[in-house]
Amino acid sequence: MRRWVGLVDDWVVERGFEAVADTLRRQAEADPSFSAQVCVEVGGAPVVDAWIGPELDRDSLVCLFSSSKGLSALSLALLVQRGRLELDRPVADYWPEFAAAGKAGITVRTVLTHQAGLPEVDGGLSWKDLVDGHAEERLAAQRPLWRPGSAFGYHAATLGVLMGELCRRVTGESLQAFYERELRRPVDADAYLGLPEEHEPRVVEVPVPDLSALAGAMPVDQGQLADLIAGLITDPEAYTELTHSRRARALGLPALGGVGSARGLARVYSSAVIGADRPPVLDAATVAEFGQVHCDGTDLCSGLVQRFGVVFQKPLPRRPFASYQAIGHDGAGGSLAFADPQVGMAFGFITNRLAPPGGEPRADELARAARECCLRG
Repeated sequence: MRRWVGLVDDWVVERGFEAVADTLRRQAEADPSFSAQVCVEVGGAPVVDAWIGPELDRDSLVCLFSSSKGLSALSLALLVQRGRLELDRPVADYWPEFAAAGKAGITVRTVLTHQAGLPEVDGGLSWKDLVDGHAEERLAAQRPLWRPGSAFGYHAATLGVLMGELCRRVTGESLQAFYERELRRPVDADAYLGLPEEHEPRVVEVPVPDLSALAGAMPVDQGQLADLIAGLITDPEAYTELTHSRRARALGLPALGGVGSARGLARVYSSAVIGADRPPVLDAATVAEFGQVHCDGTDLCSGLVQRFGVVFQKPLPRRPFASYQAIGHDGAGGSLAFADPQVGMAFGFITNRLAPPGGEPRADELARAARECCLRG
């Protein structure tokens, strides 16, 4: 028999996890404009499902920005587990056109760990390129901006193009369709790569920020590479489309176009990594492979200290949101989602404001509170 503290404004908080709810309340008291959802699953069942603030309710959905990369990465991990995709084979084995401009030897692993030197293309990658299919062609023709494998830089938009094309080449279908069939639909999770129109009334649009200020907050040198990346980050059309366009939500770009709730994010990660009544979709070896640290240091593109596994972000000393075993990803909209096999926990968080570079501190605080509750047992 599960023991419940009770329902507070329809919240669900299991006994032993009161600290998570208390943290959320305290955050809202400190900032009355703050709106958020948080959901924690342990052993495949919710132990916290709470929301607060004037703009988000129990059923709200928001743009996930780069938390979408985590959903896409779970899909690629499943392809690797099934033997459809091999991390140490050249990308060109699956996508022959990618061999152009000296890229014949670049492996899938190098691409998926932000080390391929392809965060941009000559002349810039526009929003139109991302949505009309020209981005794949332009990336295939692009010469790397640094020697592949010698450094890493966050491939903010292009990683989604690369992941999507790899999936299409090995399965014959879009990454969005594969994710929907294999990961989202079986558990009916509110975490979409391609939002059905019936759910549009639930969407809360994240305000477009002062993009010049956002670029100015990135601690990068003002060289050619930094200018290229800043140009992508501050593209007003991209942000407006992602946050205010039905077309973008329907498309669900793999790197930054997902839409979801905290409950949906926790559900997908729980089903994929933790499991409960049935084994998780991904076995322990696959999770360990994708969670192994490949990059640790200063990111060439953002100037931030970052740590990456295969696609997934890893906890850092400045962001100890989970254990070293965790796999997950945050997003510019303030979202954070991950699974931590060490404590059997999946976590989802969304809010209604773009986070500062380096992540949303309130999400990290809630994640740490949830982990501490798990450790206390």
